[in-house]
Amino acid sequence: MVTVSPNAFNTYVQQYPTHERYLNRKIDMFEEISIVAGKDMARGDFSKSFADIEVTSIESGQGPTTTTENGPIKSESATSSEPRPHRKRTRVEEEGCDLQQISTQLGEVVGALKKFSNNQLDVEKLHEEIMKMEDFDELVRDAAFDHLAG
Repeated sequence: MVTVSPNAFNTYVQQYPTHERYLNRKIDMFEEISIVAGKDMARGDFSKSFADIEVTSIESGQGPTTTTENGPIKSESATSSEPRPHRKRTRVEEEGCDLQQISTQLGEVVGALKKFSNNQLDVEKLHEEIMKMEDFDELVRDAAFDHLAG
C-alpha cells in the first residue's frame, strides 16, 4: 500500500476529486508490479528488464518448479512504514497440469524474448509468422512487423 500524509492527501484530492477512492488503498499485486516497474516514482525507470531474469528450461517429465532470482539485498530490520507482502496460496496439486502447460508456454516466450534481446532474431521468419495471422488487417500486420523488427 502506498500512503500519503494528510496534507498531501487534501491537496491532491482538491486537484483531483475523483481520485479520492484510490488514495491510501491497498494495490493488488503491488509487490509483483514493483519488481517490473520499480519503486522509484520520481523517475519511473524500470528496475529490471526481461533480459535480467534467469530462467531454466522445464522438461515435460518434471513436476512444477519455481525459479528464484537474486534481487537487491534488503536489511534485516523491519520498519513499520514498509508493507509486508501478502500472497495467496494456491493448490498446486489441483492445478498442476494447468501450471505445467502455462510454465512451458512461458518458457517459450522467455526464450523468444532472450533471442530478441540478443539480436538473434531471424527477421524473415518473423515476417512469415506475422503474415500468417489472418485475423488482422495487412496494414496492422505490417505495422507490428515494423515495430518488432525496427
